Amino acid sequence: LRVYLEITNVEKKLTDEQVQYLHEYYTMNQIPEPIEIDAIAKHWNIDDFDLSNWFFSRYMIDRAVEQRRFEAKRIAA
Repeated sequence: LRVYLEITNVEKKLTDEQVQYLHEYYTMNQIPEPIEIDAIAKHWNIDDFDLSNWFFSRYMIDRAVEQRRFEAKRIAA
């Protein structure tokens, strides 16, 4: 829940276009290097700390979903 709130807080500061870009970028690269985060932050005028938190939180949410799916399949078997 905390990581979801972190994403929501960051996305509130962004335009729809910026949020869409981040989601598209994330599908190509879930764990960008610091230099990539800096470049995105400068291009979109986004705080790099917020951007790092967004990518980390998005990744943690995806891992939690995968874990729940794995556990559900194991229980069902």
